[in-house]
Amino acid sequence: MKCTNCIVSAAVLVAVCGGLVLGMAFAQEGKPAKPAGQPADAAAPAGQPGEAEMMEMYKKAGEPGPMHARLGKAAGTWKAKTTMWMAPGAPASESEGTAVMTPMMGGRFMSCDFKGNTPMGPFKGMAINGYNTHSGKFESVWVDDMSVGMMYMTGTSADDGKTITYTGEMIDPMTKQNMKFKNIDKMVDENTMVFEMYQFMPDGTEVKGMEITYTRDASTPVRSADKLREKLDGMKKQGEKAVDETKKTMTPK
Repeated sequence: MKCTNCIVSAAVLVAVCGGLVLGMAFAQEGKPAKPAGQPADAAAPAGQPGEAEMMEMYKKAGEPGPMHARLGKAAGTWKAKTTMWMAPGAPASESEGTAVMTPMMGGRFMSCDFKGNTPMGPFKGMAINGYNTHSGKFESVWVDDMSVGMMYMTGTSADDGKTITYTGEMIDPMTKQNMKFKNIDKMVDENTMVFEMYQFMPDGTEVKGMEITYTRDASTPVRSADKLREKLDGMKKQGEKAVDETKKTMTPK
C-alpha cells in the first residue's frame, strides 16, 4: 500500500478488552454466583466457550493473514516520480520524492513516510495502512504537513491485493464542503508500484489529480522496528546464555 494513501490509541485497547470482558460476561450469563471464598468452576457452561478459549479466540482474531503479507511486500525505500494536475485540463507538473515503508505491530500494519516536493513547496506525509480481517476491507489513514485534517479511507481488491481501490471523503479547505475521492494502488511487480488519485466532481464524473510511480531503491534497505526488536531480543538471549555458562564455570565443586 502506498504512502500517498496515507496511532494506536488507548481507545483501541479499551475496545478490545471491553469486548473480551463483555464476551466473557455473556458466556457466564445465567450462571449462579459462587459463595465468597469458593473457587470458580474451571469449565464453562455446556456449549459456551470458557475464559481460556475466549482469550485464544480473541488472540487468533488479531493475527495477521495473507493480505497483511501482501502489504508487507512493499517494505523498503522507494523513489517516487509524481505527476500532478491542479485542475481539469491544466498542464501537468512533475516532481520527485522518496517513500520509506516499514512493517509495524508484528506485520499487522505498514507505516509510510513520504518526502517530496509540490508546486507549493517541500512536502512531508505519513500513512498507516492495514487490512481489517473483520470487515474484509483495507484501511488507511493519511496526514501531512500541508493539512490539518486526517484522511481516512477504506478499500477493496478483486485480485488478491495486487490492485486496491480506496474511497474516502475529505473537507475541501476552500469550500469547507465534503469532497469524495478515489485512490488506486497497484503492485505492478516486486520493484514497481503505481498510485492514482481521482476526485469526484459535483456531477459525479471522475477527474485524475495525481499519479505516482514508485521504483524500489535497492541501495537503501530498510529494517523494520519489529525486525530490529527481534535482533535485539536474540542478542539479549545470547548474552543471558553466556552469563549462565560463566556462572557454571565459577561455581565451586
